[in-house]
Amino acid sequence: MSLLMNGLKYTLALSGLLTLLRFFFALPLGLWSGITGRGRGFLRAMQWVISAVPAFLLLFPTLGGMFFGLGLNEKSAEPQDMMLFMIVFLLLVTIHGVFPLAYQISERAQFYNQKPYVEASRLMGSSFFHRIVTHILSSMRLELVFTLISEFILILFLMGQLAIFNIILGRTKTRA
Repeated sequence: MSLLMNGLKYTLALSGLLTLLRFFFALPLGLWSGITGRGRGFLRAMQWVISAVPAFLLLFPTLGGMFFGLGLNEKSAEPQDMMLFMIVFLLLVTIHGVFPLAYQISERAQFYNQKPYVEASRLMGSSFFHRIVTHILSSMRLELVFTLISEFILILFLMGQLAIFNIILGRTKTRA
């Protein structure tokens, strides 16, 4: 039971880190695209390509091949191989989630950018940054919290799917 609880804190921490990494890249990209209108076609295309196939089917071949190819399923796995797998896992899961999240934020930012109070602020001479912080982010904050929780759960679900096929981060037993 203690191994299960010990692994749980690392799983939740890693899921939180991945969620924050996705938001770190997707939030500025989505806000910029939604407010300026530039890059919307690229975001739409990337969102469609990535969302058309389940995340597991995109990530499993790469992560599975790397996990079993490096011998991480054995007790004698090298620490540098485990670190390499962890870095690749972080990169792939983050990149996989950035574009759909940025597209969703872009759609909402465009919606709020068309509101009369944002247009009035622009006409009164407010800066791009001021409109984002004062009007758009304040209007989107509840949606962003809900999206943050949803992304966290999606990452946990993806990690669970990979764990069914014995692709796990870290070891299953502690060293004595």
